[in-house]
Amino acid sequence: MWPLQAMLSGAVDQNRPNPVQAGKRMHRRNFLITALTATTASRLTAGPQASQLPQSENADGSNPHFVSSEIAPLKRVLVHPPGPETLRTFPMFSGQHSMLTWELLRPEAAIQHKHFVAQLTRHGIEVLYFEQLLEESIKRCRANGAFTAWLQNNAPRLVKHEAHVTAQSLLGIDDRFVYQRDDSGLLNPATSPTTTLFFTRDLAVMTPRGVVICNFNHDRRAFESALTRFIFRNATTLDKYPIVFDAITEQVYVEGGDVLLADKKTLLVGIGNATQQEAAIRLAKVLEMDVIAVQMPSVEQWPGEWSGLQSIFYHLDCLLNFVDHKRVLAIPYLLEQQHARNNPLLEILIGLSRIERLSRPERIAMLNEVQNVGWITRFQAGSGKPDRTLGRVKLLDYLKAQGYEVNYVGGQLPPHGNSLRYTTERVIREARFMAANVVALRPAHLVSYAGNPHTNSNLRSAGIQVDTFAATELMRANGGPHCLTMPLERH
Repeated sequence: MWPLQAMLSGAVDQNRPNPVQAGKRMHRRNFLITALTATTASRLTAGPQASQLPQSENADGSNPHFVSSEIAPLKRVLVHPPGPETLRTFPMFSGQHSMLTWELLRPEAAIQHKHFVAQLTRHGIEVLYFEQLLEESIKRCRANGAFTAWLQNNAPRLVKHEAHVTAQSLLGIDDRFVYQRDDSGLLNPATSPTTTLFFTRDLAVMTPRGVVICNFNHDRRAFESALTRFIFRNATTLDKYPIVFDAITEQVYVEGGDVLLADKKTLLVGIGNATQQEAAIRLAKVLEMDVIAVQMPSVEQWPGEWSGLQSIFYHLDCLLNFVDHKRVLAIPYLLEQQHARNNPLLEILIGLSRIERLSRPERIAMLNEVQNVGWITRFQAGSGKPDRTLGRVKLLDYLKAQGYEVNYVGGQLPPHGNSLRYTTERVIREARFMAANVVALRPAHLVSYAGNPHTNSNLRSAGIQVDTFAATELMRANGGPHCLTMPLERH
């Protein structure tokens, strides 16, 4: 019996499934505990729909100008700078309104984001801005008489101000609709700041066939989903991108940070925290791609304030990203079967949990959660049926069998020496600084946050060009360069 099993009297169930339950509200990004009360977006006919696909250049229905991998040369991307809306917060206590937070962003976040965008444009990448597309959409909807109806369904308290509503009104940038009073003179905002919209990857994912509109599993970002669907249906600039899957209409939860394109036939989807297994199955059917569903932990079940680890585990792109042809960057231990039963991260977690006097059931629950990370199920293209021939395997083992090489967060694994120190001072530290959350500009050319020297040095030693920028403020919001970008075209 291995040390941690002995400590817990063999109580760990290695085969315990951990699917997301349908309709369940789960743990959220720890940057903000917020909510924006808004109903689901109404259906508007403006803009391209799945039934109005543009003429494809490929016989299989895919479009070579969309996105078929995470590493093909990036041509066009959608971003949103963190603006004044992120300052409209009141960090005295956490709650369900978006103005109540337990973390703040300083204005320097906007400067850091600007430096990031400058790196993109310097390499000839076309950058689109969410606010401008939203303004396009409002103009188009006003022209066809649909805007009032959209407000009634999505932002009803703004209906009486319809003539004055702009993109900045909807985003919470215009403080006229934030700092309003009720009849008693108390604060009563008509709109709530979209404080996490700058993580545009979470909003939607471009695939070989078109865009997947995401649906958040917590209320505070629900309005972001509605705004995203609004612009893809109505912004003239986005007319050529059909909506092939609308998770709001499908009533399933899927977040863009959990979706990675391995190639034009294979999609990785993290399930268990922010994204449902049912979403992975439906994506396999609709996109006609093999979907590799990767088990993530349900971090809302964890005891205590393990917020740092919750941040690391939040989305799949916090654990792994594609960096070159047949090469990935990944957090060590969690995604390989040989480390499923015993590894330094587990030894640290269980050791600290004992010091913190967590109960034995709490320690067992934590151990189960961490050990279950990385197990995969392949849902077959077209049918969505599970492929039983794959067997029980973890993600990195599967990728290695496909010929992939791996660079690890924290750098090369120590063959000998103090693995506890390596895990604490390199792996967890740099994972918390979003070392795995890189975005590829082209094969073997990445943008990463500065402050991850061991990871970035190891990548460079493998021939990968790594551009960095200071992101001390952006990092605090628990997202990296991959989170900050919604690629629209790679070719």
